[in-house]
Amino acid sequence: MTLPTHQAFSDNLGSGFQVQVSHELHETLVLRSISDLGVSPASTPTHPKEQFSLIFEAENANYYPQQIYGFDHPVIGQFDLFIVPIGPDNVSKNMCYQAIFN
Repeated sequence: MTLPTHQAFSDNLGSGFQVQVSHELHETLVLRSISDLGVSPASTPTHPKEQFSLIFEAENANYYPQQIYGFDHPVIGQFDLFIVPIGPDNVSKNMCYQAIFN
């Protein structure tokens, strides 16, 4: 499975992703920010390796543990992603999660 690129996420900043948090439950996480972490030392001209961080915000304060979840987006498609809870947003108090690509 190929993960989406920095550009694919950038093109969909602010949109919702359906995340399967259990067999019966899906949660919507909204992509709130993307941080560029520079070029990986393992990157080569023929095989560039992007490093970036994503912050997703849930639509509520529900907490889900760090692990791999199935994501689904109408434009990007389906992929699995390891996310880590980083605490609630200061304003909305909704739970936020981070994924790092390195």
